[in-house]
Amino acid sequence: MRSGERIRFHGAGSFSRLLGERADVVLRDARAVRRAYRILWAKSAVVIAWTVTSYLLLLEITTTPLAVGAASLSLGLAMAGIGFCIMHDANHGAYARSRVVNRVAGHSLDVIGGSSYVWRAKHLAHHTYTNVADHDPDIDALPFARFEPSQRRRPWHRYQHVYVWLLYAVVTVRWQALTDSRSLLAGRWEGLASSGRGAGTWPGWLPAKPSSSHGRWCCRSGCTLQVMS
Repeated sequence: MRSGERIRFHGAGSFSRLLGERADVVLRDARAVRRAYRILWAKSAVVIAWTVTSYLLLLEITTTPLAVGAASLSLGLAMAGIGFCIMHDANHGAYARSRVVNRVAGHSLDVIGGSSYVWRAKHLAHHTYTNVADHDPDIDALPFARFEPSQRRRPWHRYQHVYVWLLYAVVTVRWQALTDSRSLLAGRWEGLASSGRGAGTWPGWLPAKPSSSHGRWCCRSGCTLQVMS
């Protein structure tokens, strides 16, 4: 299927209807929904505390390269927790009943170096055209990896189950440096300024301050470990 070709869907199947019916049963249980929100917000508090603690350790306490590496790794994992536990649900409109709260929480991605605007556009395409080549951005990994049968096969793809885990470590850099900017410049989505906001915010609060305490090379190594985690 060619990129830009319009796709038409012909109604939901029996599985989709059954899934929707069962989801409605759960969502009509007000007590279960309130409990789920409390658990989600408690988990968010833990993740935020983890992130702040890791950053303060990196900024004020760590003095050796090993300690800087450990704090950087902790910070990277905590930031991933923000993405999974806060940003994802908020940009789906499911973090709270309030649209304002969802909007504010969704901007947590901009704080840690991404673009909430671009993420929403890409994620909507992912859910609309799941696993459809040239339409689902989440399976656009050529030429390094092949995730759909119609994509061009390369000799090295037979080993992608081995090396793709290493590629995941740099996927954030690929999004920021290549795919997001290229898609915006090509006119797929509007809002180029929004894409740059997160990428500009993250270096300001993460690498700049610790570099004054730990030195340039230690800072670069720590930032690399943080991004790859």
